[in-house]
Amino acid sequence: MTKEILLNIMYTGTYLEDENANIGHEIINLFKADNGSNYIYVLPYGSMSKKHNDKIKSILLVKRCSSKIIEIIAKATDLEQVAYIQKAFTKDERQIQHQFQLDYLDKNKITYGGLKQYKICEHNKGNDECIYITFKANNIRKASKPIYITTDKSNTDCYFMEDVEHFPSQSPKMYIEEGTKGFDVLEKIINNDTLWEDKNTTPKVQEILNKRKNKDKGANNFIDIIQKQNDELVFSNLFKYIFDANPLAFSKFAKEVLSIASFSFDFCTLREKENIDLLLLSNDKAIVIENKIKSNINGICERHDIGSDLIQSQLKKYREYVEKNYSEKECFYFIFAPNYNHIKLENYECGEYYKLIEFSEIYNFFEKNKSLYKKIPYFSEFLYALKKHIKSIDSSHEEIMHERFADAILKIKKAR
Repeated sequence: MTKEILLNIMYTGTYLEDENANIGHEIINLFKADNGSNYIYVLPYGSMSKKHNDKIKSILLVKRCSSKIIEIIAKATDLEQVAYIQKAFTKDERQIQHQFQLDYLDKNKITYGGLKQYKICEHNKGNDECIYITFKANNIRKASKPIYITTDKSNTDCYFMEDVEHFPSQSPKMYIEEGTKGFDVLEKIINNDTLWEDKNTTPKVQEILNKRKNKDKGANNFIDIIQKQNDELVFSNLFKYIFDANPLAFSKFAKEVLSIASFSFDFCTLREKENIDLLLLSNDKAIVIENKIKSNINGICERHDIGSDLIQSQLKKYREYVEKNYSEKECFYFIFAPNYNHIKLENYECGEYYKLIEFSEIYNFFEKNKSLYKKIPYFSEFLYALKKHIKSIDSSHEEIMHERFADAILKIKKAR
């Protein structure tokens, strides 16, 4: 029988934006059940076409980064298929499968935070006929560092899926068949132990429940409340506010983080001057800061300069403006970006004039020097907002799902 690798594309539902929407059933994919086992829900309905039954060798839990790039979050191997569709997925068949699921959950004592899934999801639309578990996974490992696959041959930072024309734009799953080049690429990734954590680190729900019960003050951060955790405009405004709040501290920041030997505390900070996120001007120096969260460098046009492989971009535009208008000053150029936003400056014209400063460096400075900002309102919120972007892997969607799952369980327990 020809084997297959299943790409299970997570975090595609609108429920992530709508706090009142259904709890996505794939939330269990990165949790251990209370019995210590891991189970996988295959999107979108927990079911697969009959032709794929017993063919799935491995499952890769992934999320879309763009139309041509997918990030691999975890792998699930040594699988036992639980949900089987015997005929067309009619209402009668759904009800039969649903009852089988209820019996399977009860027989195997599968609970999360002490509750069965059908109780946790009792307010979900269609909960009375849904599937909860597609596979039991006896081996699951999360990626130890970002792993990307692509259909774009020119992207050398990703594993190239040569015979895959495109990833599905609508369907949240894709089957890669044994004997194809794509299958071979994924097999090599799966079997490369250096890409994976050396043990199963998926938590039990109780760990998340404990964190939610004892959540720190930052959990009520105003940036979270207004849903601006990934907003570059908000972060640029915050940077300006913090830099201006203590000019002496910024001079220290310039020296220790930006490696500028001396920067006068007598400076002005401009926002969006000729579209530059932050332009800091002292008597003898100019600092350009382009702030990125999840976006990349913006290109000016799609074509490159003739005779050059480098991309024309905003970086060149900003440098030309500053060199022309502040030629009497010593100029410095920086990109601020989260650790997980792997910007390749060498791909852009004038990229060599810029230095990438990761958010972890910025966070570490302000955490170390927070005594300098004791009297500055909203500094703790600023620090908390930075901390969310210092990981090497963007896990924000996973964290949203964890919190929502935990909150649903806590609400049910509180009502008892």
